[in-house]
Amino acid sequence: MPRGDRSHAPPWLGWAVLLLGALRAPFAPAGSPPPQHRHEESDVHVGGVLASTAGLVVALGLAIVGASWLYASLTHPAVSLSPREPVPATPRTSSGTGAEATSPVALRPDPAAETAAVRQREREMLNSYGWVDRQAGVVRIPIERAMDLTAQRGLPARPATPPPPLVASGAASGRFVAGGIWP
Repeated sequence: MPRGDRSHAPPWLGWAVLLLGALRAPFAPAGSPPPQHRHEESDVHVGGVLASTAGLVVALGLAIVGASWLYASLTHPAVSLSPREPVPATPRTSSGTGAEATSPVALRPDPAAETAAVRQREREMLNSYGWVDRQAGVVRIPIERAMDLTAQRGLPARPATPPPPLVASGAASGRFVAGGIWP
């Protein structure tokens, strides 16, 4: 396609070029001298800019210090240099004779075995029959049996109640409210 052929250009393109050209060149009578380029006479107040920047840096520093302090105080427990109970000068004994010293802190000898024993007791309770409250006649049944009974009988359901009718509100905006009561 030759360069001068503009038959496929949109019709508004010519007007846009004319408008941009008019905006670029100021309207001046023919033969007048070129316009004087002007600049802003007053400069920016450097002191104000520096004071604002310093204020922002100080505020940011205070925010960082405050956030760090808050994080440290919430994640680490308070440490006290003085113990709550004075440590005895002589080791405590269970019998009071001094034959067998015990630690002031009660440590569990085998926590894994204790955990396994607790889980075993819970497993036995889940899989056995037993009385929960003999006076009230409440019994415990194995969980598998409870699931089978629930599957056979189903879960209790609420009685079905119809929803309240929708009534137009007092305003003429066309809103409807349940039961005619606007919240």
